[in-house]
Parts: sequence; C-alpha cells; structure tokens
Amino acid sequence: MRGSCPFFGGRSTFWSAWSPSPSLDLMREFPESMKKTACEEAFWRDCEELLHVTKANKIQDPVFGQNLQITIQARLDHAIKEHRIPTADFTEHAALSVGRKTSVPNTVAFDKFSTPGPLLKIYERQRHLAKRKMGHPLVIATDTIVKSFGIDPEDPQQRPNVLHTSRGSLCFPEGKTNIILAAGMFPATTILMNSIGDKLHGRAGSRVGGHFLSHITARFPMGPEAKFQDHLEIGASYLAGKDPTNGLQYHIQITAIHSPRPEQDAEDAGRLCPDYAAAATEEQLTGSENCIVLGMILLLEKKAGLDA
Repeated sequence: MRGSCPFFGGRSTFWSAWSPSPSLDLMREFPESMKKTACEEAFWRDCEELLHVTKANKIQDPVFGQNLQITIQARLDHAIKEHRIPTADFTEHAALSVGRKTSVPNTVAFDKFSTPGPLLKIYERQRHLAKRKMGHPLVIATDTIVKSFGIDPEDPQQRPNVLHTSRGSLCFPEGKTNIILAAGMFPATTILMNSIGDKLHGRAGSRVGGHFLSHITARFPMGPEAKFQDHLEIGASYLAGKDPTNGLQYHIQITAIHSPRPEQDAEDAGRLCPDYAAAATEEQLTGSENCIVLGMILLLEKKAGLDA
C-alpha cells in the first residue's frame, strides 16, 4: 500500500503521469470482458483523450528538451537491438498524462494531469445542460464515506438503486445511473463485500495480486561530447520485459535528469518529474552539474501462494 503524497492537493494533483497502455499478453488472468474492452480502439482513444496522454518526445516544453530524451531513448533502443538486456521485450518514449495544452495549435506543455480540473469542467458542462433542460447536474459531495449500495430486487439486471453513505442514502429510482467504484482496490472490494458479498463468494476479495516495487537512483558523469541545455532537462522512457523461466513480468520507468543548477532546480525537478517517487532529491542533485541523474522505478510481478 503506497503512502500519501505530502503536497497540497495530495496524490491526485502531484503523484504520477506514467500512462502505458498494456497489451493483451500483459493482461493474462484478467476478466475476458476487460480484455474484450481493451481490444476496442475507441476505449484507448477515449482514455488518452481524457488524460491527454502524450509521448515524452512529443512534449513541447523547455524542461522536456529533445536532446536528453532522444539521447537516453536511443541508448535504450540500441541496448534492446544488441540484446544487451536479454529479458527485455521493448522500450519506448514514455506515455505521460499531461495536464495542459498551450494556446499554440498542436503543442503541449508539461504539467502533470490531475483530476480537479477535468472534474470541474464536467461539472460546469452538466450545469449548463441542466439549465437548458438537456441534462442533469453533477453533484459533488465532500467529506462523505460510501459504505455500501443496495440492489433493486425487481430489476432483472440487478442494478444498484441506492447508495448508502455517511451522510445518508442516495436513491436512483430510474435505474439509469452507473455507480463507479473508483476508490482503489481494497476500499472498492470492501464496498462490494458490504453490498453483495453473498453473491461474490470466491470472487471479490478472494485473490489479491502483488508486486515488488524497487527504486534505484544513480548518476553518471557526462562525456565531453555531451550537449545538453543550460537549464533543467527531464527525459522519460519505459522498458518492459519478462523472466523467460516463469513468464513473470517487469516494468521499468526510467527518468533522466540533467540539472546544471541543482540548488535552483530541486523544487522544479520534484514538481515536474513524471513520478514523484522517482524524483531526485536535493541531496542527489547536489554536485551533479556535470552528470545525468537516472531515477528508475522497477515493478516486478510476484507469485506467492496466490496467483498474481
């Protein structure tokens, strides 16, 4: 279980921008309905549009300079081609969720995606539609704990029609409201078990997947031929592979940082880094004026007792 992010706005406004799209071979043991959805082109297109997913080499932002990004990715591509990473399947420019577009057509600046902006945009859209009698308003409830939901016993599709919360029960009598459990694996499973646990015996809550997450930070001296910008530069790449003996997968998020002014760059490096967990600390940046700092997050699949 990951900890909270100690910044105003919390995890949703600061945490991570990594947005790789898994292929079907990375979704083994997923429900068939989810695999079928993943095969629909519109599904990924809608997701990428909502999150403004952009490849790192396509971001027009001085901090995401092309020199560092292209250099690091070229070295990874060469390593894969020469089989210097024998277990790796592929590598690519990282797909990142970007929070804002510029006023210049077809350009994107980097600011990590966060939920409040798009949520309030939907809120405003529904408010205007409701005023024109063309839709219903979106209701946002704060300081509210969802405890369970109730099923309409007369509905052949068994859709929820009551949501029980710490501030009372909300009713959806028309049966046209989708209840989306977006609270994370354990809270969402708890709500399911509190609501229809008797119908989910041996399913929800019966299997928990796990993985190891390792952080590695290192810095490497730049050679005399290196030509990077005279300001903070960040690059982001993604590498995936699997153990040939057991097929267990691993994913590596690679962040490269060039900081010619560490004392001034530390705050921006943490704020703009694709994943705060991989951001270099001020201590790690100190003395790195002539180095490239690599922050790597390794996600390793694990099988222990239960399938993962």
